[in-house]
Amino acid sequence: MNRLILIVACVIVLVAVAYSSVRSEIFSAFENNFKGTWIPENQSSCIAAMRIEIQGDFVVFYNKNDGVTFRNLGICRSCGGASHGQGIEIQVYPEDTLPSPFIIRLNADEKEGVMVVDMQDAKLSKRFPFGVLKFKKCKQ
Repeated sequence: MNRLILIVACVIVLVAVAYSSVRSEIFSAFENNFKGTWIPENQSSCIAAMRIEIQGDFVVFYNKNDGVTFRNLGICRSCGGASHGQGIEIQVYPEDTLPSPFIIRLNADEKEGVMVVDMQDAKLSKRFPFGVLKFKKCKQ
């Protein structure tokens, strides 16, 4: 009986480790070009007051000295343009908050290299007024 419990415990640990390694990186190798710092199109400095840092397992919003990190991200490769265009728009959003406080649209409106943030939460939008901006990836 103890041996069976040990085997079941080992299987659970292996499944948990496999799941966490898969979830820790939502972008495929093809999509790694989305990782990095994104700044408003009209800015030139990579340390712009308003910017967004995108990594494989988290997103950070910055506005001057204020910042907030979002983890547990979901990704949708067919929510944007796949049904009505080139299919290059990709959407990223926090999976653990419903309704989602924001949706990041990479290759927004089927335009390669353009990012838009659709703010869904009024308080978050006030702290981080990204809703009217188009972003570009910073060349570091």
